[in-house]
Amino acid sequence: MTTCPLPPSTRVYGYTRDSGGGDQEMSIPQQVAELRSYAAEHDLVLVRIFKDEARQGSTTVGRDQFEALLAASRRTPPEAQAILLWSYSRFARDFNDAAFFKADLRRRGWEIHSISDPVPPGEFAPIMEAIIDWTNERFLKGLSADVKRALHDMATKGYTPGGFPPRGYKAEHVEIGKRRDGKPRIVARWVEDPETGPLARLAWQMRAEGRSYTEIQETVGLYKSASCWASFFQNRTYLGILKCGDEEFPGAIPALVDQATWDRVQAMRRKAKRQQRPPEVKAWRVKSPFLLSGIIYCGRCGSAMRGGRDMRNTRRGGEVWSFYVCGRKDRQGWQSCESAGKFDARRLEAAVLRTVIEKVLTPEAMTQMAHLVNGQLSRSAEEAEEQVALLDHRIKGLDQGIGHLLEVIERVGVGAGSATLERLEAREQERAKLLQQRRELEALRRSELLTVSPQLLSEVLTSLHEQLHSEDVAVARSALQSLVLRIEVTKGQATLFYTLPDALLRPCLVVPPRGFEPLSQA
Repeated sequence: MTTCPLPPSTRVYGYTRDSGGGDQEMSIPQQVAELRSYAAEHDLVLVRIFKDEARQGSTTVGRDQFEALLAASRRTPPEAQAILLWSYSRFARDFNDAAFFKADLRRRGWEIHSISDPVPPGEFAPIMEAIIDWTNERFLKGLSADVKRALHDMATKGYTPGGFPPRGYKAEHVEIGKRRDGKPRIVARWVEDPETGPLARLAWQMRAEGRSYTEIQETVGLYKSASCWASFFQNRTYLGILKCGDEEFPGAIPALVDQATWDRVQAMRRKAKRQQRPPEVKAWRVKSPFLLSGIIYCGRCGSAMRGGRDMRNTRRGGEVWSFYVCGRKDRQGWQSCESAGKFDARRLEAAVLRTVIEKVLTPEAMTQMAHLVNGQLSRSAEEAEEQVALLDHRIKGLDQGIGHLLEVIERVGVGAGSATLERLEAREQERAKLLQQRRELEALRRSELLTVSPQLLSEVLTSLHEQLHSEDVAVARSALQSLVLRIEVTKGQATLFYTLPDALLRPCLVVPPRGFEPLSQA
């Protein structure tokens, strides 16, 4: 264990994560026990422990408790001052994610401490921590490469990488050796099921003859519903193809349909799809009567909030009461989130509009954000200059190759083989793509830094003011969403994350800036 850098009585959050399974490195119950023990030993106040079970560290997607931890870190006043981890690999295994979220938290005054990673105090601590984060990412990538290599090797031999066989096949288990502990190594391969295989073959034949899904279901009966046949007739496994990730291995398993029958069925499917009338797009957020739909989130758990209406007051002659409520609380029950109950929609919407108009939609705020984009664009232009040089080198090599091929064709004449002509065409297509990339990068490199003229600024601000005051909720919401990226709501507080409107960016930029970070306004 490392020496604790936190003073006694420091209030801390704990964060734990495992990837699923009881054999994971320090699974959650073990991590929780270690954090509690460490807090007790060093007289720390463990306020709350966030637990992400069976969640990968290579991404933050799906890590609800991680999002809840970040939301909790933004509360005012804060409940804690530091975050306690078993190891930095539990926080994130992606180097960029680890650096980004740690920087964000520390910028806002948070301490982050791992109780098992050897990070000595002093000026070299950030370097050592960065090395640990890099090592965690490399471990994950190395593990992923090893697993992919093993699965690829198994697939080439006809053994399945996992999953359930589709209808018409069954899994046959085979012993292919011994493990290091002496136990037999059992793998599976898919073979034709003597009972359902002939039925699957019959289904392909009937479909190729033009029979409907209903007819096939009544005759074959492999599924409970005729609608299941749509995915059946798109499954390339029936051609004898075994998939491992994005790679396919033809002939690895028995085929239940020949290529000609497959092609006929796919042609029928494409024709039917072209004849279908395109469905009307009806997004609920577009039609929602609530102004903040699509941008309002619970500040406790990070779930999207939904709008609702309470009609009980109308029975006594009162008005309908509109509200926003945490989506998780609404779906999973009142105890699933620590957020407050229902938020008065009118008061919340009025407060948001007032803040946007008085603090965001002003010449000073817009100009400040324009300067931020200015810096982003400047860095992008520098990167573009380096990439243009690399593209020039590649284009020069292609030009030489194309010249050699043209000399061969000119010398040989009509006797030039098709392979030579195909190579020439491929290189010319690649050259065209590189030239297009170069034009885009050149445009970015030559683009001037973002400047917003007073006239354009005045026009945009006037237009947005009018739209925000529109009686049409859809118009007002569209204007609001052009300014506000996200609103996080807790009891007594709403935090706005806003950006520069597209109307100011579009006339000035050839391509949009990358990595633009929104400002936040409480």
